[in-house]
Amino acid sequence: MIKFFRHIRQRLISDGKFSRYLLYAIGEIILVVIGILIALQINNLNQKSQEKEQLKASFELMQLNLKEDINKLDDQITYNESIQKHIDNFFKILANPIETQKLPLNEIGNVAREKSFYSVNTALKSMESGGHFKWINNNELRESIYIYYSETEKFSKLVEAHNHFAREYVEGFV
Repeated sequence: MIKFFRHIRQRLISDGKFSRYLLYAIGEIILVVIGILIALQINNLNQKSQEKEQLKASFELMQLNLKEDINKLDDQITYNESIQKHIDNFFKILANPIETQKLPLNEIGNVAREKSFYSVNTALKSMESGGHFKWINNNELRESIYIYYSETEKFSKLVEAHNHFAREYVEGFV
């Protein structure tokens, strides 16, 4: 094919038809430009497809992280309920030591037990480092993700504050 075009060019130049050769050259340039534009469009489509796949994978990882967080939060709720029961017994004993002799004293020490909660945020870190958040078109969803992780971080700090309080004040008292 290239020989064919080369042959046409040489014939036009040798025949002295420079204006026809110029039109031919402009036509060839236009064909090359159109070919480049088509290639760029195909590349853009492929890139968008890859971005969608990466975003989908990030959302699937985030879904797994959220399921793990739910399990951890369920454990934390169970733990907090048991601690609340022990604290209630502790205050009952303090308020009326004689009438509460049947309450289990050995479980009061559990008030000073520590249990930490940390949200699993590998998907968030991956999305931030990979720049995947710019691919999320829904602003509400993007904001909800940030709010969720901000709130879980606050909850983690609250749990740590409880652990510190239990370590510093309750453990020695019990």
